[in-house]
Amino acid sequence: MGPKRKRTRREVEEALLQNARVNATPAEPEDANDRKKRRKRRNYHKRNLDKEFAALGIDAADANVPTANVPDVVMTEGATVEQEGKQEKDNPAEHQQRYAAAYAEEQRAAESEAMPSAAPILTSHERATALRARNAERARMNRANMSASQKERTKAKNRERARASRARKTEEQRIAAREAERRRKQEHRAQQTLAERENEREHNRIQQRVHRAAQSSAERILERQADRARKAARLAARTEEARKAVRQLNREREVIRRGEQTEEDLAVSQALDRERHAVRREEQTEDERAILQAIDRERQANRRAALTEEEVEARREHERIRRKSVKRCHGHVNQVNFRASM
Repeated sequence: MGPKRKRTRREVEEALLQNARVNATPAEPEDANDRKKRRKRRNYHKRNLDKEFAALGIDAADANVPTANVPDVVMTEGATVEQEGKQEKDNPAEHQQRYAAAYAEEQRAAESEAMPSAAPILTSHERATALRARNAERARMNRANMSASQKERTKAKNRERARASRARKTEEQRIAAREAERRRKQEHRAQQTLAERENEREHNRIQQRVHRAAQSSAERILERQADRARKAARLAARTEEARKAVRQLNREREVIRRGEQTEEDLAVSQALDRERHAVRREEQTEDERAILQAIDRERQANRRAALTEEEVEARREHERIRRKSVKRCHGHVNQVNFRASM
């Protein structure tokens, strides 16, 4: 038995079309709903394929793919002859001699046209960046086409998936993921302008207000307790040097923020703080107030116990200067805004 003959491109396409016709033909009369579902599924896959072609920059319409229903048109010296395939009277040797030069010329023309439009060779990093950008654009399009209920279900599903992923991670993996996220946020903030940063902060503030407004009192209390527990665990995991570095960084950041404020900004900030504290005190019960006072006393005691001798002496000197500089009738002056140069 000799080797199996290779099928031509037209034979392969005809076989594929025949298979598609056979598979698309139901064994019994098709229901209207089934036909609607089948067409919807087929159009869905076709649209996805078109999106992939568009993302890859490939125009499927320009591909030189002959179809099975288009007859071959052969140009001769006198007239145009349509051939449906190989005829009985064809001479293979004459046919080969007649069209060998034309075929070689077509191949050279096709290669010359394909060379300038060849895609550049991308590195792995560039391919990954392009893939991420394409996936992000596709995700944005999908989110834009979602209804409100679909968005809520997707968010809940993503939260559950993230929670399960965090539960499976080890402590080293969590630390590495947090460090990578911190670097990513730093790079993102470094690329932002001042206006973009302010817009993002305002957007976050609006989201927090909406989230708090949708919460009940019990949910708000539980969230605060969880935040306090998480913060206490994070502080307990820090070393003394890390604690000192964070305190110093916070002090420097606060000094810079106050230095950038004008008198009007400072007055507005203090008024907002007083209003927020008043609203929070009104919402508190006696038990919550007692618990918060006990927590504050414990935090102050821990802070005083963590002070070094130099810091204690500096605080005492600061208090002595403040008492000498501020009159008794002005004892309500805010100590936070006090400066020794006053």
